[in-house]
Amino acid sequence: LAATTGAPIVPLGVSARPARRLQSWDRFLVPVPFARCAVVFGAPVRVDRDADRETMRIAVERALQQATDSADRLVAAS
Repeated sequence: LAATTGAPIVPLGVSARPARRLQSWDRFLVPVPFARCAVVFGAPVRVDRDADRETMRIAVERALQQATDSADRLVAAS
């Protein structure tokens, strides 16, 4: 979709402590009341129309992981 529309993919990382992870396919994060939370937006990933899908999938996955790691560090430091 990003290749067709020219819209960038903006990676988003979220972390919270304390929190529970559900045993679902996406390991949904449920912060407990009064938890410390962090939301981190990464640099937009632009996808060319002729870009290789697998290469772009890896780039987006890497950007998402970096954003999540940054959010984890922010929560751990507070």
